[in-house]
Amino acid sequence: MKFVLMVILFFTVGSIKEKDVEPYSKTGHDQFSELILTNGGNLMIDYPDVFIEASLNELKRKAFGTTDKRLLTYADASYVSTTIFSRSNKTREAYTFTYDLSTVVYSEVSVAVKGSLSAKGVYKAKKGEITGNGELSITYTTDDYIKTTENGKMSIVIYPNKKVSFRIVGEAKVTNGIRKSYFLGITTKKGCYEVVDIVSTCFELKEEDA
Repeated sequence: MKFVLMVILFFTVGSIKEKDVEPYSKTGHDQFSELILTNGGNLMIDYPDVFIEASLNELKRKAFGTTDKRLLTYADASYVSTTIFSRSNKTREAYTFTYDLSTVVYSEVSVAVKGSLSAKGVYKAKKGEITGNGELSITYTTDDYIKTTENGKMSIVIYPNKKVSFRIVGEAKVTNGIRKSYFLGITTKKGCYEVVDIVSTCFELKEEDA
């Protein structure tokens, strides 16, 4: 009897591990805590599964290659990316908080997929080269973006019952859609995708009630 109970427990624990829940993301992109479409529309995470499945069924079948339907193409959006620091003051006295910051590195593009699609198949990183005067030659890739503050050290007064956050915000372009890949008329991959390209970025100091 003890052996049977141990076997049942083993299989129960094993099944729980296989169904680990992925980290929650409000926008569907780990890089953005907020991503708001300026002129309406939906982010990939907001489309119901029923809508996605119905849209995939409407795609024309091919012998080879892919079929693609855009739902958004370079739609304007605003975003909130990394929160560099956040401090609250729940005392009765104001206090000064000093933070030392020189550079922040983050991704200039974010790709999210659902289904069996591969992110690499949706977006290929752009590469280029900047050549300056004399011996200055810099090779770069848009995978990473470096933002530098004008002054690395900043002092902020936080008043009673207030919360201050220092974060990266800006404008972006959002493209999403659905896609199917075929081989000999058989669907090999299908799902939806979303690419967010950063257009502008800046630092924002936000004060709110604690």
